[in-house]
Parts: sequence; C-alpha cells; structure tokens
Amino acid sequence: PGATTTFRVVSYDDAGNSTPSAHAWVSVNGAATQAGSLGRVTVRFTRPGMYAVRATHPGAIRSPTVWVHVGSS
Repeated sequence: PGATTTFRVVSYDDAGNSTPSAHAWVSVNGAATQAGSLGRVTVRFTRPGMYAVRATHPGAIRSPTVWVHVGSS
C-alpha cells in the first residue's frame, strides 16, 4: 500500500539558470526530509489524502506550497 514519488529541488540564479539544490529540505505536512546532493528526495505516501509539500534551503527563498493528492488504489 502507498505510493512513492521523487521530488527534484532546484535553485535559480539571477539569469534564470537552474541548478540542483543539494541538501535542501523537503517538508511533507510538516515532516522534513533532506534531499541528496542532486536535489532529489523520494517520499512514500502511506495513505490517501492531500499533502502539503514545500522545499527550503538556507540562503534561498522557500518554495511555494505544492498540494499533492494521493488517491486510493
């Protein structure tokens, strides 16, 4: 039971170029997990529902909240 998804966190420079946001924190309904060196983190959702997902990194502007809907199988 449950579903997994991988989030990719990037940062943008002043010219709009993106780079992986290494070791950013990804929060799902308040529970944070640290991304790896390529800015990726895989999250397992164990129950259906709506989940608030947000990324933060020291010295960067935090992401807006993204709502993820996990349906039942």
